[in-house]
Amino acid sequence: MKYKIWYDEDNGIMRAEIFEKFDVEDTSGFFDYVDKNFTDEQKRYLLAYVAEAAQDLPSKETRRSLRENAPAIQWDRIGLWGAKPGLRMLVKIILVAAGKTRNTKFFATEEEALVWLKTEKKKDKK
Repeated sequence: MKYKIWYDEDNGIMRAEIFEKFDVEDTSGFFDYVDKNFTDEQKRYLLAYVAEAAQDLPSKETRRSLRENAPAIQWDRIGLWGAKPGLRMLVKIILVAAGKTRNTKFFATEEEALVWLKTEKKKDKK
């Protein structure tokens, strides 16, 4: 499997680790899995790590699949860490199409991303 997804009970967030570059099938499978296996509340906050091997730019078809599938998941906040500048640029383009640019941030470390997500989660509860 090219990714791992789970719900972090301790922090109240969904986590994902992406180990290898996605193709069209991986993209559809990822979003289908999230949709079918997590409650709406569990899907609100995502902390995702993008491994070195996953950072090659995906094909045109995969990018299209990402743009089409991403809006279906109603994430409130997405914290990404590990992404290099080229991948960050691609992700920003996809996020514009999904309307999620203001709710997504890139971080150098997992700790920074987790602190931001927890802070945003507290703000959202008010």
